[in-house]
Amino acid sequence: MAFSESYHCDVGGKERNEASQNWWLVWEDMFTPPGSDKGQPLLQVTAWNMFQAHSAGPRHVCGAACAQTLLNRWMARK
Repeated sequence: MAFSESYHCDVGGKERNEASQNWWLVWEDMFTPPGSDKGQPLLQVTAWNMFQAHSAGPRHVCGAACAQTLLNRWMARK
């Protein structure tokens, strides 16, 4: 039996396929500035990586427009 896996953009719902390009992974983390003991939220973006895409944390986005939408939503919550 063959194993198939699919990913969808967490913003627009578009399905990723073999020909898909310009996909990104986005996740929230904490950053503690030097000289401070208090962390602050940080949004990280990296190019698509299949190994990282399997992780529970990252959001999948299909391009710059959806990444910007996700950033706007994240900033509105802060």
